[in-house]
Amino acid sequence: MAILGRKAEARGLLLPPVVAMLMASRIRYNVRDLESCLARLGAHASLHGQALNETLADLVLQQVLSERDRAITAPRIQQAVAEHFGLKASELRSKRRLRSITFPRQIAMFLCRELTNSSLPEIGRSFGGKDHTTVLHSCAKIARLEEDDEQVARLLWHLRQTLGS
Repeated sequence: MAILGRKAEARGLLLPPVVAMLMASRIRYNVRDLESCLARLGAHASLHGQALNETLADLVLQQVLSERDRAITAPRIQQAVAEHFGLKASELRSKRRLRSITFPRQIAMFLCRELTNSSLPEIGRSFGGKDHTTVLHSCAKIARLEEDDEQVARLLWHLRQTLGS
């Protein structure tokens, strides 16, 4: 609430406490999301000549949260790939080197690189602390396979469709 108060003041917005409480209760863990929501709320109020109120905040929060739920993230990719291969997402993040796990892990790393804005080290961290060179190797391997192997190309197409990209 204090962060929202300071950010609203810096933007020249009059943020009622009830609106700040609503925003803080729905977006708890990410200050960047709070700032983004506040900016959207201010823009919407300004465009429509409205005051910041609970109804407007609820509308903007619904939009922000639905967009966040549709966002393609490493955990969402891991879950989709794990389900396709009949694995648990935790197995993709494990240290195990069985082919039945490494190939799906490489597929998931490739999709993370392609569909998210994550850096190689960030992708590596989301896969149990793998090194960025491991991620790079996985991406290069799957890119080659996509060009040379029709089954892999179909698999990647199917996973992209599943993820909605």
